[in-house]
Amino acid sequence: MITYIFLAWENIYLMKAHRAIFTDQLTGTYNQDFFFESAEQIVQLAIRNKVPLSICVIEIDDFALLKEKYGDMVSRRLVKWIADTIVHKCRKSDLLGRLGVKEFGLLMYNTSAINAQVFLDAIRREVEIHGYMLDEKPIKETLSMGISLYNKMDGEALDPVYERAKTALSRAKEKGKNCVITY
Repeated sequence: MITYIFLAWENIYLMKAHRAIFTDQLTGTYNQDFFFESAEQIVQLAIRNKVPLSICVIEIDDFALLKEKYGDMVSRRLVKWIADTIVHKCRKSDLLGRLGVKEFGLLMYNTSAINAQVFLDAIRREVEIHGYMLDEKPIKETLSMGISLYNKMDGEALDPVYERAKTALSRAKEKGKNCVITY
């Protein structure tokens, strides 16, 4: 009996340690290292199965201003709320990772660029319309997103696809933010 209890506690400890290694503590999404390592494997899977693969970079607009206005605690809660909003909309086959303080990456297996655009625009609108509730008042926040579709010219590398998604994100910010741009 004691051995069984010890093994159960050891299992719980290992699961928590495993989760801590691969996930972002604040959002519960995958961390940057795990995201990119897994993404490379998903690229291989998409090549083998000959299915479309979209990658998106999502950035919280004017995050520094929000942090300055409301403080660190509120900005952290907002980041968590945005992550939860995205996770709630994602499929189990989608890979979401926190890439930076105000940035997420989303890899969508078997998803064309147009389907990714429609999906991400729905997330963008939900964040914009509902806002994060602080003391029964919504904090209106917006997201800029850049999408790129994997193509055969990329070979087996994720880097060119990711760089195009970052370029699309830059174009979204240049366009005035709060939009989704496909490269």
